[in-house]
Amino acid sequence: MFNRNFYAAQDDRRFVVGYALDLGFRVFDAYSAPGQPLSEITTTASASLLAARPAFKLYAPNTGPEPVITRVELEESEFGPSAYEYQCNGWGLIGLNFGGVVGLGGLGWSTLTTMAEARATRWHAVEPIGPAPSEWNWPAVDDAAIKMFEAIASMAGSAVGDSPILAAAGQLIKDKGLLYESGGGLHARPGLG
Repeated sequence: MFNRNFYAAQDDRRFVVGYALDLGFRVFDAYSAPGQPLSEITTTASASLLAARPAFKLYAPNTGPEPVITRVELEESEFGPSAYEYQCNGWGLIGLNFGGVVGLGGLGWSTLTTMAEARATRWHAVEPIGPAPSEWNWPAVDDAAIKMFEAIASMAGSAVGDSPILAAAGQLIKDKGLLYESGGGLHARPGLG
């Protein structure tokens, strides 16, 4: 299992996704907007990068089965007649979630994560979406995640602990005086996490 945090502002996102594409990953929206199709991201000009807190799934070729796109029914009372969304699933996909503004103007963590094989196996027994976890090459999944995180870290100008700070995030942190790390992000005052 791989789980690393980093700080990225909206203007950093296209560089991170660009690196993923350059490294040969296929990049998918983790889920669609209600009533809309799910997109595979093939360019850094994707509108998905403009969402408040976008989430993606990275598929590293030769690590396992192709991603499975599933339709999930949502509450019609909340979402109206388009009460469904699509989700990108696969036990060995790498999650890339961008943080955004949190609390009173703080900056939330962005994360790069994988699931552990044992956990995926337990979940698959409860919710068998797509091919079994045993069909994934788990060391290759973790190697791909490490390679992606190294690319992210190479773009960083500084860090908070072991969490790299990308350029636009660094400027945002400086401009807003975000000095305190708590609750999954950086804040201008202590205790806002």
